[in-house]
Amino acid sequence: MKNPVTGIKRYFNINELVFDLAVLIVLGYGIDYILPGGRSLIELYSPGALYGIVLISIFFLMLFLADIYKAYTGNTGNSFLMVLIKIIFFLSVTAIYLVTLTFYSSLHILPWNMPVHREMDMIFLLIPVYPIVWGLTVGFAGDIREVKYTLYVPGMMSFAMIPVYSAIVGYHISWWLALPVFIILIVLLTGPGYAAGRISRSVSGALSSNSGLRVLKTAWGSFMFPVFTALGIILWQKITVEMFYQAYANWKQPPDMGVIFRALIWSGIVPVRILSAMAPPWKLTNTLIGACAVAYYIFYLYKNFHH
Repeated sequence: MKNPVTGIKRYFNINELVFDLAVLIVLGYGIDYILPGGRSLIELYSPGALYGIVLISIFFLMLFLADIYKAYTGNTGNSFLMVLIKIIFFLSVTAIYLVTLTFYSSLHILPWNMPVHREMDMIFLLIPVYPIVWGLTVGFAGDIREVKYTLYVPGMMSFAMIPVYSAIVGYHISWWLALPVFIILIVLLTGPGYAAGRISRSVSGALSSNSGLRVLKTAWGSFMFPVFTALGIILWQKITVEMFYQAYANWKQPPDMGVIFRALIWSGIVPVRILSAMAPPWKLTNTLIGACAVAYYIFYLYKNFHH
């Protein structure tokens, strides 16, 4: 009996198809469950929950970028295109880190409500580094030598802030805690990548003899991963909108809807969808469906910004 999945793959990249359908479904029917009544994230969720939403969104954004990058490096010999991809990749990772810092600082979000020493608030400079490093190291199965240049800004921040924050904890709480905090922060940063590399090697060796693992890998790569990624990108767009609104409020200026609208188009789903549509193996049907999904996304943004 012919495998229906094989037949579908002749005409579609299944993961791209699922991603586009997930974007359409979430925007069309699911956004009211995430943000009931059109309220903002800051109104609906506690600071701790907001940190979780932001960090999970960043993690899946990094996985998605890693997936696109590997698709190009594995299938193209065009040196100019690879230089362009590397520049876009670096700018994307840097922008995600800086937008997260702006989001936290403009809304004065901290993961605790208890009174603490002001210097300890500097942890918000370090927190976004973790999902960026985790997402890239997991996405590249622990080996990020080829893309370590993308971590220049968040990497320099972690290099500076881990010892500084350990010293702050030691100064304000107990010097006995400084070294354990330093070790914990390092292990938390590097541990997931190390674990991803070990797991990837173990799974690669077992795939040839374990049909259950092959089914699980297909289900993750073709269905679950694109759904989670689509949701992560949409949430990231919401985070970006709220950051802009609050930044304008802090400047005591009315929000410039045109600026926000253009920033959302060129900082979210549109550019990553264009990159993924161009990535090998290219399928015309995916490009057409992707164009429809992007058009609906732009219409959704326009409707919400010009009602």
